[in-house]
Amino acid sequence: NSNHEVVDELNQNIAYRGTIALRFDDTHYAVVSLCDNGFLISRLLEFGQDLNITTFEYNESLLYSSLSAVPCPTGGYWLISTRQGDTDLKIVSFKLTLDGTSLVYGNGSEMNLNSRREVERKAIVTKASPEGKYIACAIANQSLQIFYFNATHGYFEEIDCNVIFDAKAPSLAFSPSGNFLYLAYNESGFIKIMQYDMRNDFLCNCDNGFHGNIVFSRPNEGNYLRCDLALQEGPDGKIYISK
Repeated sequence: NSNHEVVDELNQNIAYRGTIALRFDDTHYAVVSLCDNGFLISRLLEFGQDLNITTFEYNESLLYSSLSAVPCPTGGYWLISTRQGDTDLKIVSFKLTLDGTSLVYGNGSEMNLNSRREVERKAIVTKASPEGKYIACAIANQSLQIFYFNATHGYFEEIDCNVIFDAKAPSLAFSPSGNFLYLAYNESGFIKIMQYDMRNDFLCNCDNGFHGNIVFSRPNEGNYLRCDLALQEGPDGKIYISK
């Protein structure tokens, strides 16, 4: 109803890949949205006789793009995003917890990304694996980086093996088991999906880069003319592809 219309009072558009829904209990849910201006807005939905929606703004730092979440064993969630530091692009974590009828933000950690140059917001994608062990971050026309994630304390530990690719419009998805990571991208006139096996924790010969298997490749023409692929995990355990 009009009393509960979800309108961003900052009058900002929701960023690309910038909204996630989180469950705290049977009556409390949060819809967390990253806006184009870098602000993050969390809306607490309380279900009772009436639906109450309360907005909580995170304005400690301006976030750059994309948004993922990892449950914390001690309660709440770690929100994962990126931000532009003074000189480096960083991947960041910060806490979101429910305190009575309020959403509370807490500190986490950050780590520099291997960004060779400034990138557009839409060119960065982050994705957490289902069990929260890994965080993947793809930067268009640069690289894919993988981190171990400590879900208790919110810390990152980089896996020392970057995947370099000269491609635009990356999209990421993990298999439901977390054993495989999929990267879709547009490169050299082809749209491709790569599969990376996470079961060996990305052990590789880093001088030659980490090897992935191409599981889908089509020329960027005909039905695939000027299109990019987007990957999305479904609630039925399948990964869906849109173009």
